[in-house]
Amino acid sequence: MKYLSFVLILLMSLFGPIAAGVAHASIPYSFADIIDRVSPAVVNISSTQLVSSRDLPMEGPMDLFDFFERELGKERGVPERKRKAKSLGSGFIISADGYIVTNYHVVESAEEVEVMLSDGSEKIYKAKVTGKDKRTDLALIKIETSKQLPYLQFGDSEKARVGDVVLTIGSPFGLSSTATAGIISAKARYLGNNFDDYIQTDAAINRGNSGGPMLNVGGEVIGINTIILSPSGGSVGIGFAIPANIAKPVLEQLKQKGQVLRGWLGVRIQPVNEDMAQTFGKNGAGGALVAEVTPGSPAASSGIQVGDIITKLDGAPVVNSGKLSQMIGAMSAGQKIELEVFRNRAPMVLKVTIGKMPPDISDDDKNSNNEADNEKDEKNATTILGMRVRNIDDAIRKKYNIANGTNGVVVLKVLPDSPAYEARIRAGDVIIQINQQDKVASVNDLKDKISSLQKRGVNTAALLVANGLGAHFVWINLKQ
Repeated sequence: MKYLSFVLILLMSLFGPIAAGVAHASIPYSFADIIDRVSPAVVNISSTQLVSSRDLPMEGPMDLFDFFERELGKERGVPERKRKAKSLGSGFIISADGYIVTNYHVVESAEEVEVMLSDGSEKIYKAKVTGKDKRTDLALIKIETSKQLPYLQFGDSEKARVGDVVLTIGSPFGLSSTATAGIISAKARYLGNNFDDYIQTDAAINRGNSGGPMLNVGGEVIGINTIILSPSGGSVGIGFAIPANIAKPVLEQLKQKGQVLRGWLGVRIQPVNEDMAQTFGKNGAGGALVAEVTPGSPAASSGIQVGDIITKLDGAPVVNSGKLSQMIGAMSAGQKIELEVFRNRAPMVLKVTIGKMPPDISDDDKNSNNEADNEKDEKNATTILGMRVRNIDDAIRKKYNIANGTNGVVVLKVLPDSPAYEARIRAGDVIIQINQQDKVASVNDLKDKISSLQKRGVNTAALLVANGLGAHFVWINLKQ
């Protein structure tokens, strides 16, 4: 009996802190009370836009007749008709007087926006778009009503942690007031677009959830649901939301000015992980690596160079590239700042005057060449680390749409399972620099630089590559 008591005491001492931790988290077995409290502020949004009839999917037998009518009409020179198409989304009220948050893509080209509240009345309200911001995929709309509306409060998304329970409410497939639950799977996710600080969740998010709230267990909005990754179009447990701390200043500007005015530095940046930091001789990950500097920009005027790692802004640490974008974007044109950069294995400080962000640059000049088109250019090519490269002459520059200011060597083909393939270098890329400062002048120059690193026992190198999407660094294994 004494032995049993000892075992019980030992077990309590071993598992006590874990149980206490769970109790401290105060996670309810049911979210019904929270959902009852917040659901009245979540709305169903329907937007109407004119689209070309050829863009409409064929969903029934009558659509087949419409298809033949369109094709015959084109043959006879009859102008194609525009038709109205509706799209569904979600949103949530943030003020008693009717301001509603949703996604930019929900109302992007809308001629008419309608809102249905979750009060059971099924009354349709006409909404006015107060402002929208493509960069963050946010929009602010407003409805007019004489009654005071229920609304949601924003929480602090910085305090949210991976593993925290989150709730989402919205109108997937038009099914209003649908609630789902999950956890935060990851933070600061980058999906290859203008935005690189998404909150990832496994809570079910489907078409129609766009613009709805992601809530913590206190009922505060910590994110705005915006996108899913799915091969089928339905939820597979990989959804993303815009953090509340990013949304709040954007929405305030949309409310006050109808648009977002951002500070501009004029650089293309990317995160710095441990491997990248080691390549550049920096202690530890963190900071923002400069992959491209826009000519005539504040960055160019201040002396920022490709290969610099921006580590501090006015003394505040730059945790990653996403945080730097947020910090610069929140500043005003004309504001003077100091940036600490890591260059040639040493820190230095540069003074910068923030500019005004210009309109988005089009991606219409993407390189459309593929490896099959490049075969006849391989006559003068050299294989280095599994990539077939050659020098750039006027004919190559024109054929591969390489900008006049871009110099280096062009990649014609990448061999499977090679170091270049593993580094995600692809045909059409231009290699313009190796490591922080070494410009690539020719194929022989690139070959000599890589050979020199290999002889010194260096295992990886950073290659700066450019294509139609811009410039970025890749890390390549030098072991053959």
